[in-house]
Amino acid sequence: MANTKLPWNGVNTEIEYHRKPTAYEIKFGYGAIYYRSFSKDEFLKKDGTVKSRIKGKNDGLIYTR
Repeated sequence: MANTKLPWNGVNTEIEYHRKPTAYEIKFGYGAIYYRSFSKDEFLKKDGTVKSRIKGKNDGLIYTR
């Protein structure tokens, strides 16, 4: 099995994640992919690897890497 952990390069203070539009957004014609930057405090695990999914604190939606 391949190593699925994403190593952090130690340089970036923010990483961009994305999500698909919700059904509500599609209904009203906003069907684009949404991008959001997360800070190091949010995307870094305790073992030093990058999270592949993050739940946005203000909107509660799941963003993926």
